Amino acid sequence: MTLLSHLEQGTPYKPNYDYYTTSLYQEAVAYGHATCNPTLSYDDCSMCLNYAHGHVLNECYLSIGARLDLQDCKVRYEQYSFTD
Repeated sequence: MTLLSHLEQGTPYKPNYDYYTTSLYQEAVAYGHATCNPTLSYDDCSMCLNYAHGHVLNECYLSIGARLDLQDCKVRYEQYSFTD
């Protein structure tokens, strides 16, 4: 499972829809963070993150890091540890 998939699937289950995760790849470590507006429903958070996941894949394919801030959700991944 990719880091973006972990973020998309895991965030709606976390308190306040705020989720940090790390994925270990054979040659590198990737760090990710996703969050949704805490007033959203589970389904709306999932839908926003699904859109964000697709948008990041289309616009930032093969990039080392990316950040997408939408109105109701945010997704970020980098090759270094960070806090938002």
